[in-house]
Amino acid sequence: MDTFTVLPRIGWVACLTGRNTLVRRSDRVEALIGAMAAILVLCAAPVSAALGTAVHETRSEFYADQLRHRHIAEAIAVSDSETTVRTNAIEFDVDARWRFDDTYHVERVRSQAFVKVHDRFQIWVDDEGAAVPAPPPPGQAGREAVGAAVLSWLGVVFVMAGVCGAVRHRLNRVRHANWDREFEALVDGRGQERRQS
Repeated sequence: MDTFTVLPRIGWVACLTGRNTLVRRSDRVEALIGAMAAILVLCAAPVSAALGTAVHETRSEFYADQLRHRHIAEAIAVSDSETTVRTNAIEFDVDARWRFDDTYHVERVRSQAFVKVHDRFQIWVDDEGAAVPAPPPPGQAGREAVGAAVLSWLGVVFVMAGVCGAVRHRLNRVRHANWDREFEALVDGRGQERRQS
């Protein structure tokens, strides 16, 4: 009958809990730091999720407030659109006239497509009737919340990886120095034995 162990006694588990005499104190320190880093990374996940939830609530409220104070108005172009080609978009700017709350406004606005003189198109305006950008799409708050949660968690992961790397580098320097001393002692001991013989 085959048997297996749930926690094989290898790696950092063996370094922390094993009684092998070949495991050095520096190995145990390195394994302990790695285990603590893993625990901190796991504990950071719910904290990052809570941060994402807070960002979602804040941004949702902000976007809802924007939507309450932004309105669609119908504008009439008083000139042809001017096209501007950007690296990742094409923009159309046009002089337009519109009426909002019995007040006429004439302003240069951005249209979603090319328009000619006297063409009608829709724009977004604030409570005073001034042209404003369109409100963000409904899912924007969710995307920002996910981004904040993931970035904060990845920040913890990178910090812990840096700490583990720094500890390992320092311990390797100590190990190499110890090996050098032991090799020198070994060579010096053999040299003394040869002289005595």
